[in-house]
Amino acid sequence: MENAIVLYPFPGRGHLISMVELGKLILKHNPSFNITILIFNKPNTSTTSTAPQYVASSTTQYITAVNSTTPSINFHHLPPISEVPSTPSPIAQAFLIPRLNNLNLHQALKTISQTSKLKAFIIDFFCDAAFEVATNLDIPTYYFFPSGASALALFLYIPTLHKKVEKSLKDLGDMLLDIPGLPPIRASDMPGSITDRTAEWYEYFLNTAAHMAKSNGIIVNTFDLLETKVVKAISDGLCVPDGPTPPIFCIGPLISSSNQDEDEHECLKWLNSQPSRSVVFLCFGSMGLFSAKQLEEMAVGLENSGQRFLWVEMEDGFVSAEELENRVRELFESKAGREVRESVLGFRDEAMIAQREGGSSHVALAKLAQGHLISMVELGKLILKHHPSFSITILILSEPNTNTNSATPQYVASSTTKYITTVNSTTPSITFHHLPPISEVPPSTTFFVDLKFLIPRLNNPNLHQTLKTISQTSKLRAFIIDFFCDAAFEVASNLTIPTYYFFTSSPSNLASFLYRPTLHKNKDQSINDLNNMLLVDIPGLPPVRVSDMPKITFDPTTKMYEYFLNTATHMANSNGLVLNAFDLLETKAIKAISGGLCVPDGPTPPIFCIGPLISNTNQDGEEHDATELEERVKELMDSEVGTELRERVSGLRDEAVAAVKEGGSSHVALAKLAEVWRQN
Repeated sequence: MENAIVLYPFPGRGHLISMVELGKLILKHNPSFNITILIFNKPNTSTTSTAPQYVASSTTQYITAVNSTTPSINFHHLPPISEVPSTPSPIAQAFLIPRLNNLNLHQALKTISQTSKLKAFIIDFFCDAAFEVATNLDIPTYYFFPSGASALALFLYIPTLHKKVEKSLKDLGDMLLDIPGLPPIRASDMPGSITDRTAEWYEYFLNTAAHMAKSNGIIVNTFDLLETKVVKAISDGLCVPDGPTPPIFCIGPLISSSNQDEDEHECLKWLNSQPSRSVVFLCFGSMGLFSAKQLEEMAVGLENSGQRFLWVEMEDGFVSAEELENRVRELFESKAGREVRESVLGFRDEAMIAQREGGSSHVALAKLAQGHLISMVELGKLILKHHPSFSITILILSEPNTNTNSATPQYVASSTTKYITTVNSTTPSITFHHLPPISEVPPSTTFFVDLKFLIPRLNNPNLHQTLKTISQTSKLRAFIIDFFCDAAFEVASNLTIPTYYFFTSSPSNLASFLYRPTLHKNKDQSINDLNNMLLVDIPGLPPVRVSDMPKITFDPTTKMYEYFLNTATHMANSNGLVLNAFDLLETKAIKAISGGLCVPDGPTPPIFCIGPLISNTNQDGEEHDATELEERVKELMDSEVGTELRERVSGLRDEAVAAVKEGGSSHVALAKLAEVWRQN
């Protein structure tokens, strides 16, 4: 069975085109996938028309072009639905029509599943009704958010606002609202679609935000450096404080490279003839509607500003001509305006870089498993370099795999197959052993982090048999497990095999991780229920405010909390902790851990700082230019703070190089660890 990905866009031009471009991008980097794009339509009473009316309006020509240039993308039109209940709101209708298509969608997904392994179902947020269908069919579901990360932060925070504020936002006037990652926003400036909790569409937005938080991931049409602060706020779980946040993948900007019009539009001809950075562009999106009076005010303001402008207008919202004129003049004639324009120009360059091979958006598309596996393989190579007498076996677990023709587990095939192949050819003394595929994952498990802990547990019977087999021919000196593979600790304990945990993150994170059971005992309340300004003391770290704690992993009502708590307890009972760091990187945190301060109720196992572990294998086939990184942080290059930071990083770089050299702290730590294994 071939691997398939199904995309389910909302048919509006801005939604459909960006999702199709996402499909093309997936195929570019993963040509083995089969991409199907489902197109739904609203009632069609024309028996002579084969094109769904919902699509025919503005995207038929685009789809035709994609069909001819990218035949590996298959467009499947769902059958027409019979009728739609009358609703005065186009927003409510946008959510309602996908729901009326659910029966057709259910049948289409079942049909695809009969011939393909459905690896992902990616839906537009307006197609939220499809989440129920996919959940019932146990299909991994991702939401595609065609707007920016700032809008996503607000969207995910809607359920929290709903709980915190009893009134509709429209009744709060100029009250400031705090939304993680965003500056304070007046209630009166919030999008009109979520300001009235009595409106028919309000519940749609509320439910969609809740479902997105329960999905397997959210794909955002932006790139990391464009909205760094807000992307971090979402990823840290601040926008979904009552539960875990799925992984966020910033893969944009998605821009159609197809010229859908045979002749260049006259507006673009005019724009291309203007001097660089001389035109004001006004566009308020497909929902930016303005009244005739407002349009007149905007026209007067633009005209009086004396600047060139290009304006996409729609009717029905209000700003005065004078205010608009002042804003445009400020943009073009003031120092602050020049800085804004230069910043926008810089972001344009960053957007181009993000899309390139090796750029942040490209990396986000294929980053699911690399960080843990690669660093552990590099650990194996390092052990062999200094102790070639050891035999290294790396066990690869897999997720459920019904593809009987594939010898490579799908858990690995996503992004690390090429790396493993390279290691096999260059380091034959490392053996990769793929555990048999597991049969199924409970359908109730939808959270990405939950799956990371659960899949190793489901692999335990296979792991038990494999370790017994290896033990029959070899003396098993050490079993090193990733902290996500905590379930393996029970297997190793039953077989009395010395077990070490490999921690891929920093010493500060390890200190916080090991201290979890103590926090659990000392706190009568959930971290989430404490005053946000309360300071939490974790050994080796500066005092941390509750508001800065990763709340999704400190909420005792979640399954994830239990996983982290048990793992921290098992790590403290292991034979040792292997850390991908070096002594001088975070001296205070390492000293606190080694001194037993993070595990005050019992002994702390020995800590071995053996990093940094860096792959010298180029998996993309080409080097990444160091100047690209310099460009990305150019705003720091000319400031005093930037100079200090660069000097500090430079110093740490030298320390890292020294740490992994013969006689360096990481080399010494590895030697101590190997000596422990020899003595077992």
